[in-house]
Amino acid sequence: MIASYWAVYSIIEGDLTDFMRNPGPKIRGAIGRVIPKELYRVFFKPERKFLTRGFMLRKLKHPPPPYIIPPPRILSQSMMEVGLRIYGRIGADTKLASIIFSGLEKATFPGGLKLKLEEVYSSNELTGDRRVLRDGEKPMTVSIEDIEAWSREVSAGDIEAIRMMFLTPFKLLKDGRPVGVEDLKPSDIFRHIIRRAFLLEYLYNGRVLAWMNPSYVQRLKEWADENIILEKRLRKSSARVKGCGGFLEGIMILKMRNDDRLREVLKHLKIGEIIGIGKNVSYGYGQYKLMI
Repeated sequence: MIASYWAVYSIIEGDLTDFMRNPGPKIRGAIGRVIPKELYRVFFKPERKFLTRGFMLRKLKHPPPPYIIPPPRILSQSMMEVGLRIYGRIGADTKLASIIFSGLEKATFPGGLKLKLEEVYSSNELTGDRRVLRDGEKPMTVSIEDIEAWSREVSAGDIEAIRMMFLTPFKLLKDGRPVGVEDLKPSDIFRHIIRRAFLLEYLYNGRVLAWMNPSYVQRLKEWADENIILEKRLRKSSARVKGCGGFLEGIMILKMRNDDRLREVLKHLKIGEIIGIGKNVSYGYGQYKLMI
């Protein structure tokens, strides 16, 4: 279950230019200063004690936090939206979202930017519906089952190509090293999406789904490399996190030689669109828009 929140702010002071250069880490830092102390560890530093076993957990150093920061939306010169997606039961707490977004009013961002909160709403990432938050109301959410239903419906249409338009730089790893443009394969995409989906679902919803097991992942990877033509309109990015590079940016286009697994492909890519892909997603990296 993923709850997507957006806050509408008016810009009362400062310039957006500096803020919009790599805004994810700036928003994350501001959230860290306003989140309730009792939730700080759960939100930013989930404990490894939950990860007792599992095929994907052996090399995991740090459990992924339950939040994703999508790119801010500029509405006008004086208005903008800041988003926050929260995975699992913690996301159903609308008070948490309200505390976070209200707290951002107190932050001063680069460029002297100061914001005034106008409203907070939750949105459905599949339908585009939105609902302004009221006291006691539950947020709109999207579950894995909702995404599976979406993929069944969309796969019934005639689809020639699927585009992944990256909104922020992304970095995929293989054997601990960044995957470059020339080496990147379709299997790398699905491997990263399924692994991250598994960790989030296991940690924050307490379950493991059938398509998250190693045999399924291996079969899908082999099928993807044999049946998907990957057009990579990518370039190296100047983005760096803690001094490390290896990020890419641009567009990837997936064309299938056959569509016998189209529904699965769409499901995984849609999940990736919502939860992000690759390293440093909690800083706002690895965000893309799926175009069909």
